[in-house]
Amino acid sequence: MSGLGLVIVLAAGVLAVAWPVAWITAHAWDRLLTRAPAEQGLRRARWSLVVLVAPLALGVVVTLAAAGAFEHGIFCHCGPGEGVHLCLVHPAQAGALVPWALLLLALGAPRAARRGLGLLRGWRLSRRLVRVAALAQADAGLRLAALGRPNAFTVGLRRPVALVDADWWGALEPAERAMVAAHEQAHVRRRDPLGLAWARLAAGVLPPAADRVVEWWRASAEHFADRAAAVAVGDPLEVAAFLLRQHARGRPAECLAFHGGSMARRIEALATLDVAAAPAPGGVRDGALAGVLVLSGLGALTGAALHGVAERLLAFFH
Repeated sequence: MSGLGLVIVLAAGVLAVAWPVAWITAHAWDRLLTRAPAEQGLRRARWSLVVLVAPLALGVVVTLAAAGAFEHGIFCHCGPGEGVHLCLVHPAQAGALVPWALLLLALGAPRAARRGLGLLRGWRLSRRLVRVAALAQADAGLRLAALGRPNAFTVGLRRPVALVDADWWGALEPAERAMVAAHEQAHVRRRDPLGLAWARLAAGVLPPAADRVVEWWRASAEHFADRAAAVAVGDPLEVAAFLLRQHARGRPAECLAFHGGSMARRIEALATLDVAAAPAPGGVRDGALAGVLVLSGLGALTGAALHGVAERLLAFFH
């Protein structure tokens, strides 16, 4: 069988494992965070990126461990007299599985295509906004531009910048400006646009239940930015009041946010926030990204080796 056919079968195997695991973990994660107190749940939700990638990493491990993808190599022992074999499929035998694998991949293709197009459009918009920010006037670490409506958000994957509507900024009180600046600078430090791109990319190849995990990650990002705003003014209730004033004026929730998140949960978290506690952890640079890289690396590097190790152990006790 061609190398392309083997790749198709292995990719389908990864998804066959990852989809049910992702469905279970997404619902369990949502229930766990929903039942937790608001502030505690939003702090825990920073690990949502790991929750999204773990099923994919597990799929890689299980698929490579179960398939004899390295026939006649160091991982697969299929010669006569070699003992117990765990190979569910070999390159020479996998041709019959290609149609079924293509069918499985086709089931997830529309969702992945929509998510891919959405990410592409978002990337193009982000590039245009970054160019706008480069020409915009700077104030308090933010870039002021005519956005057409009261808003503030962070854009850019490699070098994020915070954009604020110039007219809205000019109408804010000094304390309100401090909140907006601290909130958006927190998104810049955490590199939240990159974290959101990672989350959406992983969810795009997982079942729709994974979208709820992405929303939890976004809500957590907003919570830590709200926390930075509360530390800047020394009073989380002042930040909550500002959010409610903007909401009452019919302005979108993202007027003090990179992206939305549940307004009620954000307000509840601010009401119980202790600004004297430990500083908020980083975003993409904290354990979430480390977990993504470690899980993915282990999946890619150890899956096939586990196959050979398991065969040797079974042959020893055979």
